[in-house]
Amino acid sequence: MKFRMPRIPRRRQTEAWTAMISIAVTIALLLTFVPMQVSVNTGGLLSISFSPERTQAQEPISTNGMAYAEVNKSGCTVRNGNCQIRLDFFLEPEDVRYYDKYLYLVDTTSPEYLAGYKGKVDEFGNPTNQVQYNKWYEALPREWVNTPFHSHFIYLPADFTDDDIKAQIDIHLGNFYKAFQDRWDEVQGGMRHGWATDTRIRPTDYSKAETPAEYDARVADCQVAIDSLTEFSHKPEGEIQGETFPATEIDVGGGATERSGNAGTGYTHVDKANPANDTGSLDTFEIWVGSNSISVKVGVFSGSGTSYDDRDYEAIGTVTSGAKRTFTGLDIDVVTGDYAGVYHAYARVDTSGGSNVYRSAYGDKFGQGATSYTLLAGWAISLYATGEAAAEPEITNTPDNYGFGILQIGASSNTGISYFTINNTGSMAVDITIQGTDLTGGDDTWELSADASVGENIYGLHAGLDDADDLFDVVVNLTANTFVTNLAESVTQDWGLNLSMPSSLSGFDGNALTGTITLIASAA
Repeated sequence: MKFRMPRIPRRRQTEAWTAMISIAVTIALLLTFVPMQVSVNTGGLLSISFSPERTQAQEPISTNGMAYAEVNKSGCTVRNGNCQIRLDFFLEPEDVRYYDKYLYLVDTTSPEYLAGYKGKVDEFGNPTNQVQYNKWYEALPREWVNTPFHSHFIYLPADFTDDDIKAQIDIHLGNFYKAFQDRWDEVQGGMRHGWATDTRIRPTDYSKAETPAEYDARVADCQVAIDSLTEFSHKPEGEIQGETFPATEIDVGGGATERSGNAGTGYTHVDKANPANDTGSLDTFEIWVGSNSISVKVGVFSGSGTSYDDRDYEAIGTVTSGAKRTFTGLDIDVVTGDYAGVYHAYARVDTSGGSNVYRSAYGDKFGQGATSYTLLAGWAISLYATGEAAAEPEITNTPDNYGFGILQIGASSNTGISYFTINNTGSMAVDITIQGTDLTGGDDTWELSADASVGENIYGLHAGLDDADDLFDVVVNLTANTFVTNLAESVTQDWGLNLSMPSSLSGFDGNALTGTITLIASAA
């Protein structure tokens, strides 16, 4: 705000300030943004390596109609009001690298396996004699199994059809096939290269966008749809072109590799290796299990010492043993410094040489609040996740100033309710706060009222939105007050200001005064 006026001679002490004061007031809008915090953990494990041939531009590859997809209901559930559907991608014997995923695995339906290990185990369910356990495990019956070369999650509304799922398979299968044939599965986080960037759109969290009643109804509809879903396979017709895309931004977890033992399946584990190096969302998890695991959940935790609380998680269903398994299409909030975690998985572990793992008491601790964990010193667990850093909110405001003209003491004036226009130019919905400053110039200062009431050398400000009531009903003071909520991307909002002059002045030298209105945008 810039105040311009001719210098007014100071009155004698016996005279009162009752004359009209000629003050030109210009308010300049300063837009400031609050970006997501960005920090890099230099002490963590950043083990993604890109060989020269893999960083070169790749020619499209055709699946030639050989690869196919199956709906896997073990990973289908309701997620924030969306129908979460898991797709598993498989190869045919004619496909290159088919035998990389055609594995000789323990037959988990055999009586010997179902009878369980009869040797001694500790309080966490780990065998006390690893050699004896290994002999039992190696003697179990086995069978040849065609395992998925990749798994991907999609999110659909409750009225989805099988054709909607097939359309999503047609979009994704060729790209993930391309990434696999380029051996991106051998690189930590590499299969994310098969996920087309224009489809990496976070599903709407309807719990934040709807009333409780609306959200409950949406969840109920989705649950009915998921319960009614039947598993089926789909092979796209004709040739499908696949491409690869940029991949890793966020990095968390010690790495999903083959290790010497298995974690107990009924526990929640927090991996202290390689905390998250950025804030955003994790959409890709990798895990290596030593035995087929069901009802698996993955997510991230915050905390320290022996107390940890999950920030967000997702149920991924069954995880097949024998190799690293990658799951894309997830949507898990993460903040710099968070740790990767997993529940109900026979994840491969090492009991020495690691960065420590924390294990809960028996049971699923996701969604349970802060929980006490037991330190497994030196352990490492086969878990890794990557995703995308949060975009920074972006807004513009036009015009960037307003001149109120000549105003009398005790008077008020406004810009009109639609003089300014905020435009959300970013890629996310935003909330916007507004705050002001005192007016200063030379030796003169007018204080900005905390509640918009006026007084001696105290002025007031209100802001208003061009909405249903067209009222200047938001107090503008020295703190950031809520102004606009959930302004969608590419949407504009008109607004204006109402200024109330001080009721009286003392010691005023007639200097030009300047102040600033600040709009602060943050992710909704």
